[in-house]
Amino acid sequence: MKKQSLKAYFRRSNYTLTRAIIHTRASFDNSQMRYLTKTCKKLKVLQMCGSGIIGSSLMDALHDAHNLESLTVSRNCEMSSRHVHNAMVICQKSLVDVSFQSVKGMLHGDVQHGKLEALKSIELRSSEGKQIFIVSSPANRGLSSCNTINWKQNILIECTPNVERVVLEGWSCIPVLPDLVGWACLESLTLSDMNLQLLPKLPATLKHLHLNDNYHLGIEDGDVFELPQLETLNVHGCLNLSSAAIIALTKECIKTGNLKCLEVGGRLHDSRISADTQYPSSESLEALRFDSMIVGDKDIMAVVDLYPNLRRLDIHGTKVTGVGMRYLFDRGLTYVNVKFCEELGEDAVIWARAKGVEVEWKPGAPGIIGRAFRTSRADVY
Repeated sequence: MKKQSLKAYFRRSNYTLTRAIIHTRASFDNSQMRYLTKTCKKLKVLQMCGSGIIGSSLMDALHDAHNLESLTVSRNCEMSSRHVHNAMVICQKSLVDVSFQSVKGMLHGDVQHGKLEALKSIELRSSEGKQIFIVSSPANRGLSSCNTINWKQNILIECTPNVERVVLEGWSCIPVLPDLVGWACLESLTLSDMNLQLLPKLPATLKHLHLNDNYHLGIEDGDVFELPQLETLNVHGCLNLSSAAIIALTKECIKTGNLKCLEVGGRLHDSRISADTQYPSSESLEALRFDSMIVGDKDIMAVVDLYPNLRRLDIHGTKVTGVGMRYLFDRGLTYVNVKFCEELGEDAVIWARAKGVEVEWKPGAPGIIGRAFRTSRADVY
């Protein structure tokens, strides 16, 4: 877009623009970015999408974006951790929501940080390839050649005291995450594919907890989790997480009747052990993800029996048959995902749909269990 056309458009709108979505194909240069933020004082939402590297042009423009509340940089737009840090510091007084979908680089914990008291949501996903998220910097200076994000103990918590939603995905934590109880307002926490080995202490305010794809995750003996408000627990693919740990995480929220969604697929199920000793029973649960495992009708029925008010079920990549489908229908389910279930015939799917059940089905095989972990996350909400 030519700058002259941009000026004409802004004049016609009386510079009242509040939202801007800028695609890299638009070839928005440094001067155009600065003109946008300098003249449109009411700009509150800025999204960068397309593909490529986002850097200095955005940083220069942000100095004039005094009322910017939401900043998003999409998955295919790579941004260095230095620029991520600078962006949050520059707009620290106004930012409410930040999402950086492809972060790369190093950020030392001893640099000056701002205090983002208005921030409610922060999303940091690593760029392609496993990177390192270091939470205590002095002892890890030797890793400066790696792609790292390096914060001192609890520095992120101190900088974002009022945050309600945090998403960290695709990082490797060294040594371990600090206690997160300092986030006193936190309601939604995602720590997926983080190579976590021990679960940190969590704030009691949590409503949604996603820990998926942490294959070595466990909890220390004697750990007590007070999560009475928890509505969603996702431990999909957490191979090392014991049944006792899952029961401990959900104990309080089941007592209060708040647990609504449980995702425990992509793990190892022991058919020799009763279902009620492997999974928590709950009368409030409405959605269950029990997929990508070598389980048949008997196992699925036993687990479903733990949840009398279940309405949505994801069992794709299992050994369910038509017998199991009829049982699920009798239980009053309204949605079932049975993609890649080799033992299930199309006639059972047609029958269930005719009865009013929403059925997602695709013939074929998911492959070995390890491959099942990489299937796309199904919508069970």
